[in-house]
Amino acid sequence: MLTPQGHAFILRLLNGDPPAKAYVSAFGLKPGESASDDTVKDRARRLYSDAEVQAEYNRLRAPAVKAAQSKYHFDLDVAMEKSARAHDLAELLADPANMLKAIELQAKLKKLLVSVSEHRGSPLDEAATSDLLLLLEELKARRAVEVIDVSAIQEASVLDVEPVDAKVRGGTGDRDLGSESPPGDQAWKSLI
Repeated sequence: MLTPQGHAFILRLLNGDPPAKAYVSAFGLKPGESASDDTVKDRARRLYSDAEVQAEYNRLRAPAVKAAQSKYHFDLDVAMEKSARAHDLAELLADPANMLKAIELQAKLKKLLVSVSEHRGSPLDEAATSDLLLLLEELKARRAVEVIDVSAIQEASVLDVEPVDAKVRGGTGDRDLGSESPPGDQAWKSLI
């Protein structure tokens, strides 16, 4: 049989208090005066793990859990039901625009209708595998050009350093040093 303090402890837990605070409140203890914090925590833990306390706690908590679950329960059936009610109301009010919106919502819920904004294709979606492989090789080739050999830089003097860019800037304009396209460049242009 639960003591009045045990019942008060459970009620404090149901109100959201942590076990130690619920214990102090239920037994009328003043924090720090009657027992150390560790002692209070240990006693609260033992009381909370008592089978009779757990049974009463779960019994009192069950209706609240069920109410919360029903309040926040929302699935396809509930959405379809609410959409049907919205359609019926729009039909009753002779509002074709909202009737159509309710029908669209039902179709989306049943995955019969896909919005254009949900799938934004890319040029790569329709590319052939061979084209994609050529693009990959082109990317690898470009990255290889960008890699700088650290040992070569350490050995070279400042005057020996040459530009890494494909273009040299200066004078009246830019001039392109490379006239050949990197491998796979034609494949990339065919996708554009």
